[in-house]
Amino acid sequence: MFQDCDLNGTPFLIVSKVLSYEHREVFTFCYLAATTWPAFYGMDFVRQKKYLVATWVLSCAVMSTFTLLPAIKTGSIDLMQVCVNLIARTND
Repeated sequence: MFQDCDLNGTPFLIVSKVLSYEHREVFTFCYLAATTWPAFYGMDFVRQKKYLVATWVLSCAVMSTFTLLPAIKTGSIDLMQVCVNLIARTND
């Protein structure tokens, strides 16, 4: 997949965006790599903000699964209407 990719100093995120148009698995890798981002702030940050970090890690992990699903999906109109009604009721 990456054999034709010569970075030559190009930022990794830009290259990964381009590659992800053909290979959606690249986004999965990016999201899973993003789970480690809070650790770059130091372990004190991770200990002090453990709920925030847990939410970040869980969100990134869940988002990484969506990029493995087929891109073209058909939806159920009935299910969409149920969801819209639920959202509308919670905002009242």
